[in-house]
Amino acid sequence: MKISRPLIYLLILGLVIRIAISLFSFQYRENTDILRWRDWGRIAYLYNLEDTYKTDHISFGTLPNNMPPGTLYIASGMYMANNYTNRALLKILAVKEGTFHWMNSLLPNFFLRIPSIFADCIIAFLIYKLIKNRSTEKNAIMGMSLFFFNPVILYNSSLWGQMDSINNLFFLACLFSFFKKRLVFGLIFYALSLYIKLSLLFALPFILVILFKFYKNNIFSFLKSILITIIAILAFTLPISPNPIAWITKFLTTNATGEMQNITSFAFNFWWFIFKPTIAMGQPVNNFKFSEIQLINSPLSQTLFFGISLEIWSYLLFTGLSGILLYFLLKTNFKKVPHDRLFLILSLVALTAFMFLPRMHERYMYPMFPLLAIACGIKDKFRIYYYIFSIISLINLYLVWHPTLPPLLPYMLMTNSSFQWIISAISVIIFFIFFTTTIKYLKYEKNTQ
Repeated sequence: MKISRPLIYLLILGLVIRIAISLFSFQYRENTDILRWRDWGRIAYLYNLEDTYKTDHISFGTLPNNMPPGTLYIASGMYMANNYTNRALLKILAVKEGTFHWMNSLLPNFFLRIPSIFADCIIAFLIYKLIKNRSTEKNAIMGMSLFFFNPVILYNSSLWGQMDSINNLFFLACLFSFFKKRLVFGLIFYALSLYIKLSLLFALPFILVILFKFYKNNIFSFLKSILITIIAILAFTLPISPNPIAWITKFLTTNATGEMQNITSFAFNFWWFIFKPTIAMGQPVNNFKFSEIQLINSPLSQTLFFGISLEIWSYLLFTGLSGILLYFLLKTNFKKVPHDRLFLILSLVALTAFMFLPRMHERYMYPMFPLLAIACGIKDKFRIYYYIFSIISLINLYLVWHPTLPPLLPYMLMTNSSFQWIISAISVIIFFIFFTTTIKYLKYEKNTQ
């Protein structure tokens, strides 16, 4: 397989930028998620994987594991890799343990960012390949760059150190496998995405529709693919529990709804627009104080509204809007229609989930960006929406995690509830414009295919 030089240069450039941002971030307060992952890795290393889900060995200030096993495997794997690297460095440098402070503080944090950084790079490559199969080299480079050098993506994986890129990588690998007719691998990749984080569960009906359209003449193979995926996930869970079915069932009933139960958990979406909550933050006197935040006046998802809980309202809104998109997916002929239509539909489904589903965090707009980047790379009709939502998402991310001083925005503006509400209002308005424009486009494409 021949790989173009511009692609190689851009991948190297993107990797170097991510490493530089990661090193820059270490002079500031680390996010609590990183501290949790380090602690889970320590517990898994000293005791066992299952103990991370208990309170017996957690450090002061951290919480028991509430993430699927995939995240635990990544955190514990990076903890072990960091330990082996430290031992090798101590031997090479011929110094005693504890000589270098950075080996016990900064290096573990860098190792926890490595999987996300490389996931970004692989996603960029998959975006390039998916566009290149349907368009020109120039468009493939453009679409890949839209994602790879997006400040939202850089902020998420390199500065913040989150793992959203990893489960989104498996989701994109799932779609890539479907187009390569590797359908079993595709379904396993989607299951692995959920195994790391449940944030893409909303896409399950669409994945099953895509899988069924490929297998519609062979129901036995369709069912076999699902069975193989279930067996694989149960096998992956055996290191944690000898009874994986019972363990997964208990985990889902305990943790599937998330840690925060607010209708919006810092996401500038439809519910933020309706209820006008506020992100309160500390005074910018030092990095630690400034980065402290609090969510004020965001109702719980079980709050009744006209006799129905907000959670049920959110599911009804999402089901209604995504159901329209599911209809167009059902009418899509994958053999004749360009891939931009499929990725456009899925990107809008991801954005609809962010806008309406309960307990959305600020980072959960992430799945839209690689999908819409592919659609824009094949056909640039919707690129303006990519830019607008990138700006909105970046503001949302920064207001939630801002460990650096001085503030990049005026402090009085950052803490102003009306400013935050205006961002959510713009987000909702642009969403409905994007949605109606897309529906018109899909209707036109349906009538002309």
